[in-house]
Amino acid sequence: MSTQTKNSKSMLAKKPIQKFKGSIVMGLFVPDEQEPWKHHVATLEGKDVEVICKKYRAYKQRSKNENAYYWGVVVKILADEWGYDCTIESEKLRVHDTIKSELLSEAKEFIRKDGKKKIIMVPGSTATQDTCDFENLMSRIRRWANMEFQIYIPLPNEPPFDYL
Repeated sequence: MSTQTKNSKSMLAKKPIQKFKGSIVMGLFVPDEQEPWKHHVATLEGKDVEVICKKYRAYKQRSKNENAYYWGVVVKILADEWGYDCTIESEKLRVHDTIKSELLSEAKEFIRKDGKKKIIMVPGSTATQDTCDFENLMSRIRRWANMEFQIYIPLPNEPPFDYL
């Protein structure tokens, strides 16, 4: 048997990975569509399985254009206004970290070894946001920059205008 025939047979033998959308309720997976889930799980009865859970993305990962707007417009304007040099990577990242700290942080509760609770503010990530979440963040950054620092950040593709 040729290698090509062998490889095509092994490729045909693989079943596609089944994906099920649902939510986690009280630690349990609750599928949106019960019957297909029940049928699929029944076919796996008694077998070892691998389960991968990840947040469902209703929208695509942010685009290259959104990323370029963030770093080339939003971060650059804030860096310029705050006296940072965007050509220096560490200074550009300082502005990025400030944005994450101010607008993406969430309180996480940790239990210390002595049993006491400790709350720490943990910055979120811009990298994991889909297009909808990312545009919401951009809107919040524009509003925050304007209200807190009187810095105007233009919308994507907004034509430049003269302030005078």
